[in-house]
Amino acid sequence: MVWEENKEYLPYEEESKEEIGEAAIPLLCTMLGAKHEEVRAASAATLWVLAYKSDSNCEAINECGGIQRLVQLLSDSNDAVVEKAVGAIANLAINRMNVLGCL
Repeated sequence: MVWEENKEYLPYEEESKEEIGEAAIPLLCTMLGAKHEEVRAASAATLWVLAYKSDSNCEAINECGGIQRLVQLLSDSNDAVVEKAVGAIANLAINRMNVLGCL
């Protein structure tokens, strides 16, 4: 994970990551389809951070359709959006249940 490039999107406190994720993940997954590329990039970057070493957040992202939306962003015309989506997908792929749920 390229933490230094994404730390602006979410204050990193391990104890609160699940709490933040529980409240924010459904909205962030919806925002992946936003009209403005900056919103799509920021949403994907935040999911990237939330998915890092957090099985519960990975499962929540999968449950709200986030993986499919992130995969759709791989064909986005903005390179920053694609980069953030790839990072989020990489962190999600570490969780075996997410991978199996997409097959």
